[in-house]
Amino acid sequence: LILPDGRRWSLMTVNREYLTHIAIYSELVGSGQWHPENIKLEREYLDLVIFEKGSPVIAVEVKRSEAEAAKLVKGLAAVDPLNLPELDRGNDPIRKMKSLLKLKPKEFWVVSPERRWTFGVDSSNGTLKLKEPKKSEAA
Repeated sequence: LILPDGRRWSLMTVNREYLTHIAIYSELVGSGQWHPENIKLEREYLDLVIFEKGSPVIAVEVKRSEAEAAKLVKGLAAVDPLNLPELDRGNDPIRKMKSLLKLKPKEFWVVSPERRWTFGVDSSNGTLKLKEPKKSEAA
């Protein structure tokens, strides 16, 4: 496939994380609950954000392995949303927390090919708290 800017794209460039992106997007659309127009890719440093009536309801971060996803989940638990440093490059949990603070979705999912964490999001009182994940599911 040749892209409009002349670059070539090959299925061989697709990695495990990309396949997980495709799978979760297909699952969301296939559920019949979400229209493709309401699922936005790469918003505020998050892989997918699902909107309902113009407001974000679910934010999704995809990782290529369960270990990377678990590292993000653990890192998010250690982040203080009231004391975030300005610089976040290279610090995925801080960057994701900032994104969640800006978007204020109702849920946040961390998805790997093997597993999914589904958090409720409480964004009251000008801060953000990830509620304990619902039962962790096999992806």
